[in-house]
Amino acid sequence: MSVPLWNNRVSHTDAGTGASGDCCVTLNDVLGCDTTKPEELWDHVLLGSYLLDITWLLRAVECLRQVGTSFVVVSGEKDSGTHLLKKQQDGTDKWVAQSEALKRVNPIVHAAKLQLKECSTFSVVEPRLPYPYGTHHSKFALCVNKNGLRVAIFTSNLVESDWRLKHQGIYCQDFPLKVGTQPRDSPRGHAFSSYLCQYLRQYGFCNATANYMDHAPLSFFGSAFLDRYDFTDAKVYLVASIPGVHDGIRSCPGDDDHAYFGLHRIAQVVKHCVPSMERAAPPILSWQYTSQGTLTDSFLEKVCAAMSGTRCATDHGKVSFPQVQVVYPTEDEVKQSIEGWRSGFSIPVRMRCWHTFLNTRLCRWGHRSTARSAPCRALVAHEGGESDETVASFLRPKGMPHMKTYAAVHPDRSGLFWLLLTSANLSQAAWGSPQGGGGRSTASPARLLIRSYELGVLYDYTSSIELSSVFSITPSAASKMAAALSVVDPELYEASLVSTHHESSVVRSARNTSYSIHYTSYTREPELVVGGESVC
Repeated sequence: MSVPLWNNRVSHTDAGTGASGDCCVTLNDVLGCDTTKPEELWDHVLLGSYLLDITWLLRAVECLRQVGTSFVVVSGEKDSGTHLLKKQQDGTDKWVAQSEALKRVNPIVHAAKLQLKECSTFSVVEPRLPYPYGTHHSKFALCVNKNGLRVAIFTSNLVESDWRLKHQGIYCQDFPLKVGTQPRDSPRGHAFSSYLCQYLRQYGFCNATANYMDHAPLSFFGSAFLDRYDFTDAKVYLVASIPGVHDGIRSCPGDDDHAYFGLHRIAQVVKHCVPSMERAAPPILSWQYTSQGTLTDSFLEKVCAAMSGTRCATDHGKVSFPQVQVVYPTEDEVKQSIEGWRSGFSIPVRMRCWHTFLNTRLCRWGHRSTARSAPCRALVAHEGGESDETVASFLRPKGMPHMKTYAAVHPDRSGLFWLLLTSANLSQAAWGSPQGGGGRSTASPARLLIRSYELGVLYDYTSSIELSSVFSITPSAASKMAAALSVVDPELYEASLVSTHHESSVVRSARNTSYSIHYTSYTREPELVVGGESVC
C-alpha cells in the first residue's frame, strides 16, 4: 500500500538522468504517453502554472506537441494570454481573444508555433486577478484521452529549473470514463469532482456562464466535461484558494458545502476527515513553505485554529498557540545547494515580513545524511566513477525545496493526522486575510479576502492505494509511476499517517509510506536564509 504522492527527480545533467534514485519522477513520467498508440494520445490538455517556459515544456514532454483538439494553459505571467475572460455589463462572462498583432509579439505563442504540430489547438488563458498583489500560483494538469482523465497537482512551475534542481511534490491520479448512464461516484468521488468543478469555474471553465463561441480550443473545458468521468477512487481532498471575499462556514452547510476556499476550506476538511483531533491532545503543526507575506497575530491564530481543528486557547487575554514547527533552509544549506546562492531567489523572506512568532519555532530543512560540502564535489565524484546511488545520496539533499507542505503531527510523533501538499505559501494573499468577525469562538474567520489562486491536495489515513490495482489511462507508461511509489528511501520517507478512527493506530508502517518531508528529523537551527525579491 502507498499513497499517490511523488517527488521530482533532481538531476545535474542535461539528459535528465536520475540523480535522486528510482523513487522519483520527471515531468515526462507525469504527462507522457505512448504516441504510437492512438488510444493513449492526449485529445485535450489543460495546464496551470505561475511561470511557463513553453519551449522547454514541449522538449521535456514531446507528446504535448501532438495534442489532438485543445491544448490550453492557464498562465500567471502578465500579458501572456491569447484569451481574456472579461465581465460584461449584464454580469455575464465573455472570452475576448487577443488581437492578431499582439499574438505575433507574444513570446509564448511564437515559441508554440515553432514546435506544435497544430498551433490552432493552442491557447493561453490569463485568469482574472481583481486585487493588488494577487497571482495565479496554482500548478496542475488535466489530461484527457480515449481512456479517461488524468489529474495532476504539483508544486513546480512549468520551467526547467523547478523540475530538475529543486525539491517538489506531485499528486497524480487517473479516472476512467463512466460506464452506462448511472453515476457511480462515491461520496468522496463526488466531493472531489464537485470541488474541482467549482475551482475551474473561476477560470470560466466547467459549464460556467462564459461565451465560448469562436473560441474552439476553450470549448471542451468550458463544457461540463467532468461529468463524463468516474471519480469513485479519488484518494485526496482538494484545497484551493480563489480571489474574492468569502463568507465563513455555515453551521449547517447545504449542497454547496464543497465550495469553500482558503482557511475556510482547510478548516472544513480537517474537521471532516480527522474529527477526533478535537478530542485528542493538540497536534504539532508543521509548516514548510518557501516564502511568506506580512503576518499578523490574527492571521496566525486563524491558521493554527483551522489546521488544528479547534480554536486557540487564551490565557488572560493572550493567545496560546499550539506547538508549531516552521521548516526552512538555513543560509549554509542554500550556499551549498546545487544552485548555490541563486536558489535563494525561490525561497525569499523579506525582513519587513518577519514576525516574532517564528523566532522560537524555526526548524532546519536539513537531511539526516552527511553530504559533502560543495555541489561541485558531486559532479567530480560522478565523473570519477562513483555509483549513481552514492551521488544520489548527497545530491538530493543539495536541492532546495520549492514544495509547500503543511501537516498535523500526532502529539507522540508516531505519525501524521493529515498532510497537505499545496502551492500556497504562508501568506494572507494565499490563505485569506480575516475581514472581521469570527472571533475566537470559531476555528474559521467569518469572512476572508483571498487575492491569489492556489491549489493543493490533503492526504489522510484513507489515501492509500493498492499498487497492483491502480488504474491508468496510459498503460504503457504506468509502470514508471508505480515503480517510483514502490521504491522507498528510509531517510526521506519516514512519516506514517494515523487513523483517528482507531485511537491513533498507525495504518501502515513508515517503510511503505511515501512522503517527501522529514518531520521526525528536524533540528532547531537559528540561521535563516533571506533570499531575493521574487516569489515563485
